[in-house]
Amino acid sequence: MTTLTRFFFPRYRNVLVLLGVIFLSWLILAGPARAEEREATGRIVDMKGKVAVKSAADTAWTPAEAGRFLKAGDALLTGPDGWAAVLLADETLVQINRNTTFVMKEVTARAGWFKSREILPASASSSSSTDRVESGEAWFRNKNPNGSIKIETPSVTAALRGTELNIRIRPDGTSVVTVLEGRIGAYNDRGSLEAGAREEVVAAPGEPPRKSLLIEPENAVQWTLTIPDILPRDVPAGSGDRPSTLQAILLRIENREPAQARELSLQVVNEH
Repeated sequence: MTTLTRFFFPRYRNVLVLLGVIFLSWLILAGPARAEEREATGRIVDMKGKVAVKSAADTAWTPAEAGRFLKAGDALLTGPDGWAAVLLADETLVQINRNTTFVMKEVTARAGWFKSREILPASASSSSSTDRVESGEAWFRNKNPNGSIKIETPSVTAALRGTELNIRIRPDGTSVVTVLEGRIGAYNDRGSLEAGAREEVVAAPGEPPRKSLLIEPENAVQWTLTIPDILPRDVPAGSGDRPSTLQAILLRIENREPAQARELSLQVVNEH
């Protein structure tokens, strides 16, 4: 695993996490769409440790694997050493921390680059997406300001547009929503409020949500600062454009050159 240190600013960290997920999904999703792809609304692009999946029609959990397609209603469960990265058809990137239950309730396909490349062309009829963090912790990033996404928890619902946030469920059911970018609306049966970047919303069961200002909101997402090894280190530099380009970006990261890594990553995203 390649671990980013606090040397990187949050914006660079976000770009690098986005890069890792996009590159991995690109490498494993290339090619014509199969039937399961046409029905999918998400895919596990990487994982480590114990991760299980369950569809809405099943009662038992089964082991998950990287590359598995997901449908609306599917749930993921991570163990004590588990972690998963999921790419959804509404352009949302999700990192799921250990000991977490995450449910992909509804996903609408809004990502034009998914459709043009026949990647996750979900035929969802819903005009909005709804996810749920039942327990544990998850990080979300969706930069589409026109998207309509809701994230439910046991004690509060967060409505977001073009937002990066972290959601953590405490053992007593209290939900902690940390907003790193953008704005959200948070509400439950007891009240509602709006929160922006560098603010935290806390909602205990049976109580209205309340917010506070954070001095260092990035501390809430230290667990996301690990980017998985997408490519073996011993792959020859000349073994194709994709591997060599990715290795060049990873080298910039390791050499603490975030500006150069960001420039390379943006070049790749713009080209593809």
